[in-house]
Amino acid sequence: MRAIAFSSGGQFLVSSSEDSTLKIWDVMIRECVKTLHRHPGLV
Repeated sequence: MRAIAFSSGGQFLVSSSEDSTLKIWDVMIRECVKTLHRHPGLV
């Protein structure tokens, strides 16, 4: 994991990884709800 950030409302957490993926987590249910692959730049 490279970085994490909470959404302004606190419902979601976004994590970035060395493999250029972003994962969006729902904090309440503790599950990844979306994965974005192959971002062209550093995340």
